[in-house]
Amino acid sequence: MRFFLRRCGQFWSVVIIVAESTMGCGGAVPTENADHELPARHGEVEGDEVSAIAAPNRYLLFPDVSSEVPVTLDLDKQKALSLFGPVFSQRIRLLEVESTTLLENVVTTIRDACGTSWKNDANDPGYDCQKTALGRSFGSNWRSSPEFALVRLLGTTPANVDLAGTSLEDFAKLVDRNPGTFRFDFAEVLAGALGIRRTDAIVPISAIVGSLQRNLLATHPSVMNERGLLPVSLHDALLDLAPLANKFGPVGRAPYLNGGEHPGILLPDDSGFRTKSNVLRPNFRMRVEARSNLYRVQGIEFSSGAGDMFLVLGKAPLSFDFTDGKAFTVEGIEDDPTIDMRLAIEEAPASGSCAGNPHCRPFFMGNIVREAAKSAYGKRVYQRCHVGFNGLCLVGVDIGKQGSMPGFATFTNDLESIMVPSPQFLWDLLEDVALVQLHDPTGDGVADIAPGKARPVLALRGIPIGVRGAELVRQMRPVLQSQEETIADIIAGNYWQENDDLDVFVMQGLPTDEPYLFFVAPSDVRPDPENPGQPKPYSYMRPGFFSRADLTESSRVSRTSIPGVDDTEHEKVLLTKGSRVLYAQDDGGDVYELSIFVPEDLGQTFPLEIAVKNLGRSD
Repeated sequence: MRFFLRRCGQFWSVVIIVAESTMGCGGAVPTENADHELPARHGEVEGDEVSAIAAPNRYLLFPDVSSEVPVTLDLDKQKALSLFGPVFSQRIRLLEVESTTLLENVVTTIRDACGTSWKNDANDPGYDCQKTALGRSFGSNWRSSPEFALVRLLGTTPANVDLAGTSLEDFAKLVDRNPGTFRFDFAEVLAGALGIRRTDAIVPISAIVGSLQRNLLATHPSVMNERGLLPVSLHDALLDLAPLANKFGPVGRAPYLNGGEHPGILLPDDSGFRTKSNVLRPNFRMRVEARSNLYRVQGIEFSSGAGDMFLVLGKAPLSFDFTDGKAFTVEGIEDDPTIDMRLAIEEAPASGSCAGNPHCRPFFMGNIVREAAKSAYGKRVYQRCHVGFNGLCLVGVDIGKQGSMPGFATFTNDLESIMVPSPQFLWDLLEDVALVQLHDPTGDGVADIAPGKARPVLALRGIPIGVRGAELVRQMRPVLQSQEETIADIIAGNYWQENDDLDVFVMQGLPTDEPYLFFVAPSDVRPDPENPGQPKPYSYMRPGFFSRADLTESSRVSRTSIPGVDDTEHEKVLLTKGSRVLYAQDDGGDVYELSIFVPEDLGQTFPLEIAVKNLGRSD
């Protein structure tokens, strides 16, 4: 059990076993043998604390036996895990992390894993993967590794691009090997065509991040939102984000071509790597104040006696206000949290390119690059003639001009034996260039990695999440508030397991002080005697109270809606001072006569009296 019922004077109070404060009584919360503190049952007398038997089949009931019960949870990591458990803590969303800054940090870390000399205006970037811990993880043969190939792809600029084996190879050689003929080099041609500087990355980080969000993150079954928001549960946070390795891991298996399959955002942990974060410090503490909506009433089960039952006066057993800075406080959040995580990016099988590839899925490498290039150059319009003669352009570039769509590139060349790319969209061209480099990381014109086999695995450590600790707490508030009813149900949703199987109960009208006799309704959950772990089905044929034993509708004296009474679900009748007789039927079909006496001084000192007589089954 996650909670139990504890006697507090005349009242019963809900107590959270792992919390450090009482709810309603004061004093320390018992942490052992909690489940043994159960209510007295069926007319057992403890002073005036429960309904008492005045005589056989005659019961004394107090209509006002409950009060508002404050609830305080004061939890560290271990107590939170104990309270919610592994199953329920996974149901509680704590955050939806905006992934843009995190992905920017990831891509930047990978791009610079072998140094930052790629930023130089030079054909040879002078990479050295021994400069960083991530680069050293590529191994001694890093120059031919898929990890270095990805580094090289991310750091490709017009100045250092290697076009060997691509459709631009001849055009680049024509310009760069004839410096006396042309007053420019191919880096200038390419930079001008793309509208960037010679030393800018050809595919900018912002475009790569957006493509990763749309095509890798958003397509994962555990994410499934276009913004790439990463859902983090309370369970994830309490275990230092270690569960994310499986939560965002592969679904299915390679080649990931079947519906619902996904290569994963992260790789599952193994003996060589453990996903973890410092987002919650060892001194983490979460304090939550709530209001109990449980109201204890006394009543009668016609065939067996009197007892107690808890009602929920609201949508859930507890009410929270996570937006209140005093009612919900969190301490021990790292100011600049980081995460260690390991990821891999898969290629489409057989062919790395996604252009015309029926097996390509959004999350494959080729599509991610292609979509990034499309977002960067989808509106590009440009025209320049580099070599002209007699009004004709012999060597030039046209993008989106002369009636073509933005981003559609035509390379003009009238020089014999020089091949140029066929007219195509820039993103298809850049995907081709990127994939050639991906499979030939050494740049010698010979592929080191077969098509479809480029799968870089990156073990990233200490990556800044990109959200400050105070901002994480601010983001938690509305996310938790949206789950108020779910959280309340997890904590106290089993309150009904201690309810007696009542047929009727007495209660003040709320907000009036007048006493009413209520007939139980479907919302009054009681355990099934034949299966106590399950709620009892509601099987009353004629709920309500009548002035005649034949229970004709014309003799009905109870109503569900009564002016001045908030409740509109229960059949109920006002109990005026003095004596009266009513009739009602239980869920077994028997009719009972209820002889009721309400004293002049009804209240906490003087109860009302109900005598019950079984008249047998109705016709």
